[in-house]
Amino acid sequence: KLCDIYLKHKINKMAVRASEEEKTKFLTTVMVEGTIYDISNFNHPGGSVIRFLSEKSIKKGDAKDGEEIEHLDASEAFREFHQKDMEKVTKYLKSLPKISTKGKDRNESKYKALSKDFLDFRNSLEREGYFKPSLLHVAYRILEIVAMFGVSFLLFSMPADKHSILQPLVILACLINGIAQGRCGWLMHEGGHLSLTGIRKLDITMQEIVYGVGCGMSGGWWRSQHNKHHATPQKLKHDVDLDTLPLVAFNAKIREHVKPNSFQGMFLSVQSYIFAPISCFLVGIFWTTFLHPRHIMRKRLMVELLSIVFRYASWVWFFTSVGYSFRMAMLLYLVSFGISCNQF
Repeated sequence: KLCDIYLKHKINKMAVRASEEEKTKFLTTVMVEGTIYDISNFNHPGGSVIRFLSEKSIKKGDAKDGEEIEHLDASEAFREFHQKDMEKVTKYLKSLPKISTKGKDRNESKYKALSKDFLDFRNSLEREGYFKPSLLHVAYRILEIVAMFGVSFLLFSMPADKHSILQPLVILACLINGIAQGRCGWLMHEGGHLSLTGIRKLDITMQEIVYGVGCGMSGGWWRSQHNKHHATPQKLKHDVDLDTLPLVAFNAKIREHVKPNSFQGMFLSVQSYIFAPISCFLVGIFWTTFLHPRHIMRKRLMVELLSIVFRYASWVWFFTSVGYSFRMAMLLYLVSFGISCNQF
């Protein structure tokens, strides 16, 4: 019996090794503007997002330049992700080993009309100036948020009774504060896309501070996940915005992995009724208490860490200084934060 177990283990090990060896025979390739590049030894500065648009379908030594090869086309994603540094990135791209200069988009016939319509629409927006940064607009967005926070804190300080949340001024203050936090989320979204000032370092710094102080979250984590979403939108197992279990299932195929009679299955059966008040709030709590702090500590993102520390410290300082108890300050924080979570 021991011999049988040992032989089975050896056979499985040999099968795994053979499978791995077979995989290494294939190149990792990406196609941009009709040229297929070998990126097997390329360490992408933007992280793993590139693997969602690459393939392992060409064997080493099989491809010959001049022959037409069907491949997933990454041209549009390449242009959109690198539009701020196109000259520099294109120069680097062309230094990579070329497999073929006659790559053909595998999905060209399937999405040709749709892609053309989208490109025409994008070009019309560009001509109208929608992609040009407006410093005046950025200043307005920042002042809007500062004003909303200022009004909310003023309202919080006004009631004589600091022990009850069921007061008109306190309720209004929570509502305005929650909306201000939500507006921080949208402002940081623009910063994460480098579309505030057009200056990369400034936009990223603004995003991290606004997201950290305004929402208690990590801009670095958001960028890594959101870029993957834009690389392959609405594609299961690729678009991270669809990977929402255990709280939400946006697609019936995702729910297939959940047992119908389990607690999670019952929770998802009523998700359309509890999505806004409960699910979004739970996601926000999970992000701010675990997922984002873990990313910040792993990556040692000091700007984000200091921004979040400032958020919590200033909240506690303000409420305790105007007469609220620590417990009441935390309750008001959760109510305001819950309102902000349900705006996205």
